[in-house]
Amino acid sequence: MKALCILLKKPIYVFIVMAQTLLFFLISGVQYWCTHYLENVLGATKAEIFAYFIFTCLTAPIMGALFSGWLTSKLGGYESNRILPVAVAGCLFAGCGCLPIPFIANYQVAIMCFWVCLFAGAFFFPILTGVMLCDMEPHLKEHANSYSQLSFNLFGFLPAPTLYGYANSFDVGNEIHSNYGMILILWTVIPISICTVMVWFLREDKSHNYQESPSRLSEGND
Repeated sequence: MKALCILLKKPIYVFIVMAQTLLFFLISGVQYWCTHYLENVLGATKAEIFAYFIFTCLTAPIMGALFSGWLTSKLGGYESNRILPVAVAGCLFAGCGCLPIPFIANYQVAIMCFWVCLFAGAFFFPILTGVMLCDMEPHLKEHANSYSQLSFNLFGFLPAPTLYGYANSFDVGNEIHSNYGMILILWTVIPISICTVMVWFLREDKSHNYQESPSRLSEGND
């Protein structure tokens, strides 16, 4: 518990875990309800859903993760000042895929947007993880990772399937064909983006203060 109290006082860690937990909430909801949504809301056949969804789930996360690793190495690793703006760009790209889906009537276009969503999520998730661990003191890294995993499962994976159905229940008489649940799931990309931007600003501020400290110390010695 002492380690948890220390971690909760680190705003960069808190915002990263919040962003990643919400991303797991989004991904879990998509994986659980996407096929139901494509069939009952957009009218796709089961054969079409199977082919497109398998292709999307296999290619988007793998390509996103590979591209993330390649670009991170090109930019100089997770300690680079350029890495978090890239993560923010990934969040905005995810938003381009997530936000319009509940209002798209063509299932093929919706699947393309789902692909963008999964690709972007797999792209910026490892960046946030790398930044979190680089920012953490060595003796806290194990605790930081374990508590983040607990948050992912407890507040990300677990509630998403249930909350989708609960949101649809507000569309009385149209629960099966409602887009309320998909709006709830996919529009979490907005707070995800806000949290990632906050991490960027906080790390920039921390880096700026760190650079100023030696100069102030040298001035004091003079």
